[in-house]
Amino acid sequence: MKILIFLLISILFIYSCSKEQPTQQNNVEKYQLVLNDSYWTEVTDTIIVRIKTKNYSYFSELVPTIIDDSITYQNQLNTEGSVLPYIDFGTRTLIGSKTFTGFASFNYQVFKKNIDNKYKFIINEIPKDSVWQKLIRLTGLHFVAIPKINEGSTFEIIYLINGQ
Repeated sequence: MKILIFLLISILFIYSCSKEQPTQQNNVEKYQLVLNDSYWTEVTDTIIVRIKTKNYSYFSELVPTIIDDSITYQNQLNTEGSVLPYIDFGTRTLIGSKTFTGFASFNYQVFKKNIDNKYKFIINEIPKDSVWQKLIRLTGLHFVAIPKINEGSTFEIIYLINGQ
């Protein structure tokens, strides 16, 4: 009986470890589609915004958060003792997302499809070469300020690790 249980656990373990990460694979495919589709253009007038806040509850993991006015900006991101960077919401929109990351640096890209006002916010995690990278995952908030968006625009987050 012990051997049967051991075999069953071993098979389940091997099966679970051999599964591909479908979400990550889908993200790579989505990113490649954006790069290869001439209707998508990169928004080059982006500003990376560093914000330290304790209000993580306002954000959902890998769901775009659009902040288009200073009142929402102050109410949702301002925490005791923090100073928020100035953003001119007359000309800019702040987009952000929450992720769970290890020790890493990040590259950001934003693409726009003018035909239907769709945006893709690419967050590319570049892990530090560390044993801790796989052991410790931290909550991270990622923000870029882009030129003011049109009402009704939609966003999607594409999260990559080392461009893959």
